[in-house]
Amino acid sequence: MNDMVRETWPEKPRVSTATISRALHGSLITVKQTRNIPVNRNSATTKQHRERYAAWMLNTGMAMHRVYVDETGLNLHLSRSRGRAQVGERAARVVCGQRGRNMTVILAISDRVGVVYYEIVWGGVDVERFRVSLENLSVVLDLKQRLGQVQGTLDDRGAALAAGHRGIGTWRSAILEELADQAMAAITQEKVAAAYQHANAFIGACLAREDIWAE
Repeated sequence: MNDMVRETWPEKPRVSTATISRALHGSLITVKQTRNIPVNRNSATTKQHRERYAAWMLNTGMAMHRVYVDETGLNLHLSRSRGRAQVGERAARVVCGQRGRNMTVILAISDRVGVVYYEIVWGGVDVERFRVSLENLSVVLDLKQRLGQVQGTLDDRGAALAAGHRGIGTWRSAILEELADQAMAAITQEKVAAAYQHANAFIGACLAREDIWAE
């Protein structure tokens, strides 16, 4: 930034980098972790799709029991990118020398239930594997049943899946799978409902086709 200031105003007196840092800090501008945003996040096509979805939500979706399904990859090397340490010391952590196998969690959530269903898959997930997971979800989430009956079915299915996964792989795989199972308990119905409410806060911006930068 100091180089940019000197190029923009070459006739002005030169200032140090520390002076610029203090000026930015005084304007409540601080150094933050950068986040990658897809280039098509606010494209015309994306805004059109968001507008249609927001209109559907207002007219129909709000009254429905909506279940969202997605997948994410996990590995033992996943960790926080920031940490605290004393001045003059590095924030370091000890990690395994080998990354081990990647694991994919396919998760379905609902604001009425919390975690509806999840599967642990070793390796990546292609279209065909994701289709199988959706078929498994349709067995678990029988929409003709009442919500209270669905919860019992989910518990039975989750127990069967857990029993099937116990014999997998190396100790690294076992650790990663155990951590994933523990994480599911932290996804409560209250947290999912709060996430739904957070998403609904963007409906107005979607209808207005505004740029959306927040997650």
